[in-house]
Order: sequence, then C-alpha cells, then structure tokens
Amino acid sequence: MASKERWTELFNQVIGRPPTPDEFMAGKAGGFLPKDIKTIAQAHVKESEKKAEEPTFDIAEESLESSPAEREAAAEIFDVAEEAVFSTNDTSQSENLESSNSQTSQVKKENPAQKEWLIAFEKYVRRKPTSREFQEGKEANFSLASITPFVEKRKEQGSVSQAKPWSKRKKFGIIFSVSFVVVLVFAYMTGTNYYSKESVAKRYNSAVRKSFNEALKYQVWSDNYKDITEKDLKYTDTKKATVAVSAEEALNGAHLEEVGKELLIFPKWRVVVKPASADITSNASGLVISVNGKKIGTTNSKKYQKKLNHLYPGTYQFKASGKVDGQTINLSANKKLTSTEQIDLGVVYKSFEVNSNLKDGDLYAGNNKIASLTDGTYNVKELALSKTTDVYVQKTFADGTTVKSESIEASDIANDGIVTLDSDSVLDRDTANDLISAAYQKLSYYASNEKTPNELDSIFQNGNQNKFYNDVKKTIDHNLHEAKIRNADSISFSDVDVTNVSQTGKDSYTVDFTVVYSFYYSYGNGHTTSGYIKQKMSWSAHVKYVGTSDNDSYSYGGKSYKYRIVEPNGESKTLSTDNSVD
Repeated sequence: MASKERWTELFNQVIGRPPTPDEFMAGKAGGFLPKDIKTIAQAHVKESEKKAEEPTFDIAEESLESSPAEREAAAEIFDVAEEAVFSTNDTSQSENLESSNSQTSQVKKENPAQKEWLIAFEKYVRRKPTSREFQEGKEANFSLASITPFVEKRKEQGSVSQAKPWSKRKKFGIIFSVSFVVVLVFAYMTGTNYYSKESVAKRYNSAVRKSFNEALKYQVWSDNYKDITEKDLKYTDTKKATVAVSAEEALNGAHLEEVGKELLIFPKWRVVVKPASADITSNASGLVISVNGKKIGTTNSKKYQKKLNHLYPGTYQFKASGKVDGQTINLSANKKLTSTEQIDLGVVYKSFEVNSNLKDGDLYAGNNKIASLTDGTYNVKELALSKTTDVYVQKTFADGTTVKSESIEASDIANDGIVTLDSDSVLDRDTANDLISAAYQKLSYYASNEKTPNELDSIFQNGNQNKFYNDVKKTIDHNLHEAKIRNADSISFSDVDVTNVSQTGKDSYTVDFTVVYSFYYSYGNGHTTSGYIKQKMSWSAHVKYVGTSDNDSYSYGGKSYKYRIVEPNGESKTLSTDNSVD
C-alpha cells in the first residue's frame, strides 16, 4: 500500500494524467494499491463512454461543490498535483511496472500536464483559454488548481443575468420593423389626403376641364354605384356631350357620395349620376328609328313602343324616317333627358302660316329644314310631323353664328292656324330709332354744357372712348370754337330717323339713319346777322346686343334696351343744307 501522494504520482506516470475525483475516491477505497491503477482508469474510460450516450454534463448548470466527498477529492487531487515529484529511486515498484515507466518517459516528453490542463480548462470553464490564461497556467506548471479561479469566475458570471449584445440580424429586424411602421403611417396619411372628398372633387374639376371622357372616370350611376361604361354610352354623342354634374357642383360637395373603399382602407368618393331613360312610341309602321344617328329598330305596328334605359343625361336627337301612305316621312325630335321622358314619333299632318321677325330666316321642324321665309312669312301645307317635334325659325349669318326663334311643339299647332316665331335678339326699327335718338340726346347735353354726360357707357360701348361719340364731339368743338368763318353760338340735333336695320351676326347689327344738325348764329361780336344753318345728315352705326341681364340694360324713352353703339359705319354724308342766317 502506498501513500495517497505516491499513488497519485504513480497514476500520473502510468496513465499519463492525474486521476479524476471518482478515480481518486476509488483508489482511496482500495487502500491506494498501485496494482489497481489500470483497473480504476479502465473503469473510468467505460463510465465516460456510457455517460457520452447520456445528456452532457454542463458545469454551468451544476455546482462544482455538489457533495462533501467530491470537494474533498478535488482538493486532494489539486494539492497532490502541485506537490507531486517524480521519483526514479523507488525500488519497491514491481517488475510489471517497468513497461509503464517507459511509457511515462514518452508521456513526459509530450507534456501530459499541459494536455490535461487544457482538457480540464475546456471542460469546466467551457471555452478555450486565452493566451493570457494559458500563460498563467504555464507559470503554475499547468497545475489543475490554477483552473479554479476561472471556474469560480465563470460561476459568478453565470449567476448574474447579463444582457447579450444584439446580433446583426436582430438589429436589422428592429430597424426594418420601425421603418415599416413609419412607411405605413406616412402611406396612410398620404392616402387619407389623396382619397379625401375634397381632393377627389378637385381632380374631378381638372378632369372636366380636359374632356368629357376624363370626367367619366370619376362618375358612377346613382342607382347601383357601378362605373359608367362605353356600353352605357352607346347612344350618347360623347363629342358633343357635357357632364351631368358640373365641376362647381362637385367642388361644393353636391352629388359626391362614398361608394366603396380604395385599397380596402380609404373611402371611395365618386360623382353620382342619375340615369335617364326614353319611352319611344310611334303610330306609323315601317319607320326606321334612330337615336343620335344609331339605329335602334323599325316600327312594325301603329302601336310601336321601345324603351331605352340607363342613358347618360343630356340632349338626344330622335329620328323616324320612311314612307307612310306613299309620302316620305322624316321626323326629328331633340329632347334633353334628365329623367324618364316620353318621345312620341307618331305622325301628324299640319297646315299653318308662319310669321317671324327673322325676315329671311329658315323654317325648321326638328333638325329638318322645311323652307326659307320671304319677308318673314311662309305657308305650310300638310306637313308630316312628329307630335313632339319642335318647329322654329333659324337664321345663319356670314360669320357662322346663328339666331334661333322661340319654338313650338307640333302638337300645339292648330291646323290652319297662324304661328308667330320671333327671336328676342332681333333689333327692330323702333328700338334702333330709340337707341340713336338717346345717343344724340347725350350729344346735345355735351353741346349745351361742354361736359361729359352721365351714364355715357349705357349708350356707347366704352363710354367717352367710343369713336362714334368722339366724332360728333369733335364736330361740336370745331363749330363752337374753331370755325374758319364764324363760330356757332349753339348746336342741337333733331329728327332722328332710322331707315334700315340689318342683322350681321348673332348679336351684331348695322343701323342706317338720318339726323338734322342745327347750328345757331346770333348778333354781336362784329356780326350783324343771325339765324340757323340746318344740315340733314345720313350716317350708319354698328350696334351690339349686350345680353339679357338687367345690369346691362338701359332705359330711355320709357323703355329698357339691351343694345350699345359700337362704332360708326363709314363717314357721314350731307343730304341737304338750309341756311336762314341774314
């Protein structure tokens, strides 16, 4: 039996490493017999292989001081490892250990203490030593006891919960999440503004200014909130159509309704349009019916009916053409549809007389020209008409503008009756005469007072800048102050007489007239004669119709007129002169 120090030294020499706590305790139980060293070491190897199949022992999860016996063994091992000295003079060793001595010499060359120290360090500290820690172990001759401070330090660190630094992946995840939330908030705020009722109204306003088709993108039917498609516009003339809801109405919030969701989140605001419809009837068979130039069918009985639904509000032209009782029929009716309208293309025969202040205008039934008036009159004989056809007189001028009279439906025309179809935009002779007379009243005021009359622009366009006014004003100034022979003492105007009125455009006219200029000369200032020189002048003026607003009208002669003198038409001419100065 050997001492524990000697047994530990022999174990290290034979096995090439210090005994583990379990091996040390097994040796102690056997009385530290050298012959048991290999048996104990082999048993430890088998046990280690068995434990390798079991869950790995984690020193971070178990206390290094798990039991008094283990603490005692560990202390004895570490103490023996530091105090052990290899001896070569022990003669009590048996012959069977000679081979072991040879093995020990080889182990020493390989520095088994360093190897065991590294294995123990990684096992208990659970990491490889740093260069500094390795140097400390080397300075301690790789004593296993030198590992203890590192084990204790790790134990202390393991007992304290420390925040681990974020990994790059975690940092990226957090940054991405925050950025994503910011983008979502920004997108939501942007979307809330873009899809708001006010923003949609503004975009609709811009679209209306571009074209009818652009505006349609913001419109839906009021009865089903569906988009207005090309199929719905089959009978609509999109080139001439105007939007059913004006931009001004939309900007004021009218006809704007929420019809769904945009991107599943934002309200979908659209301009809602109430659809119109037309109930078409006819009492004649064999007529081809068309709407805005597109055929919808042919009448096959005297009780023909056809209904068109979901029409875009606006003006439509309905036509029926064919032969009835051998007579060629071309019926036309223009109707503005805003809801359900009855369109009667039934045939009626009318005879009547037409009178109009559009003296040389043309008589129309719907879009069909019937005849031209002569001196403002025409007699119609057995004219085939639709009951709802509008009859009117229209005149087209050289500048391309047109003037249309009031209209009357065929059903309201009495057979063999007289129909008067006048236009409000026609300047008659009496109205023109009052206008020219009022102009010379203003000029008479200037001649008497040599001051600009009030409300001059109510007669003359552009007031005192008007050329007609200034031409007569110069005549007054010259004859009162700059005459070559004798200055007049006063000037007056009388006997205005309009001789002809010609309409040259929708709101433009030429008025021909005569007027008498009276120049009075008195005694005095070296003159021994007195009397009048009266000149009858012929002149012409361009006149303009200014509208129907009361603000644009002016009263003179007890009447309210809506015309202005624009400029003179050529130079005035003297027709006669009466001189009574003597």
